Amino acid sequence: MTVRISLAQARRIALAAQGFGVARPAAVDRGHLRRIVERLGLHQIDSVNVLVRAHYLPAFSRLGSYDRALLDRAAWGRRSERRLFEYWAHEASLLPLECHPLLRWRMAAADRGESGWSGLRPYAHEQRPRAEAILARIRDDGPLASSDFAEGKGGGGWWGWSETKQALEWLF
Repeated sequence: MTVRISLAQARRIALAAQGFGVARPAAVDRGHLRRIVERLGLHQIDSVNVLVRAHYLPAFSRLGSYDRALLDRAAWGRRSERRLFEYWAHEASLLPLECHPLLRWRMAAADRGESGWSGLRPYAHEQRPRAEAILARIRDDGPLASSDFAEGKGGGGWWGWSETKQALEWLF
């Protein structure tokens, strides 16, 4: 039996599946945020912004105004508060911790240089000592940007990555 639906019905179904069309809570708590992340599967991380960083927008569009510290704590807070992790899941993303074991095979393949961007694969082999030295410095000094390293700035525009930036991307 074939069921036909109108374009308007299809739009409503798609929007409802993404968590739209539900009344916004009067006050947003960790549970609301957790359910949004579970429903969507990930929040894209993107430093390019006009209004606010991209990973804050999916929750806002579904929940309304909320304390962004809820998301920050879920991703980067104390270990006991963390519910999200950063990973390259098609794009730089925050994903539920429950997904981590499901992606270990991809992480292992990238660690062996068998997957990921071909330009970054040398960091699994001949450039691994460079990447490990950068990671050791971050462990010692705390969070750092690629520009905090001696040759941190690459040349040639948006994708002109320095060797440090390439190593950081491989480590990510």
